[in-house]
Amino acid sequence: MSLIPALQSRYAVKKYDSAAELPAAQLEILLEALRLAPTSFNLQPFRLLQVVSPDTRQRIRSEAAFNQPQVTEASLLFVLAAETNVDENTIARSIDLAASTRNVPRASLEARENQIKGFIMSFAPEQRLVWAQRQAYIALGVLVSTAAEAKVDVSPMEGFVPDKVDAILGLSERRLRSTVLVAMGFRSDQDEFAHLAKVRKPLNDIYGTV
Repeated sequence: MSLIPALQSRYAVKKYDSAAELPAAQLEILLEALRLAPTSFNLQPFRLLQVVSPDTRQRIRSEAAFNQPQVTEASLLFVLAAETNVDENTIARSIDLAASTRNVPRASLEARENQIKGFIMSFAPEQRLVWAQRQAYIALGVLVSTAAEAKVDVSPMEGFVPDKVDAILGLSERRLRSTVLVAMGFRSDQDEFAHLAKVRKPLNDIYGTV
């Protein structure tokens, strides 16, 4: 499997080559992988937002991300944000899309819609946000794996202050909550972390039977 050597090679890049640009064709592949990632009930309750303004990236770096250089040095910076308003309308839109895509009567999916509502709406709003963030992390895993196979470096970053990122980008007004920063590009030859041995627990510390 080609994915295993790719995962062995990838790491959380700390220093990016700021002159290296990610080709649009490669980005399209990575975005499609994110779109195709599995999520609970296929609701996909998140958005991947590219921060295009250099000034905004600098603000995030200096005001919200503890001056981590990846924020401004990587080719691209994204904010993976979870939806804060997952509700019956979210579910209805998903059912609408399923009916349209599969060319089936919407009424035939009513039992499925009620099942999803029974599960999701049993959560308090704050629990729904946590659930949405978990779905975002599933998609993030697919994105990171696909990027590794494509030899594109991706650094998922939790080292930031969500409230400050939300304020800088106006995410609360869009009913979104910043969950992970995602720097993307190509590692610099000067990144000392690129040459370190990968450290992981042995398999028998992770895998077992019950």
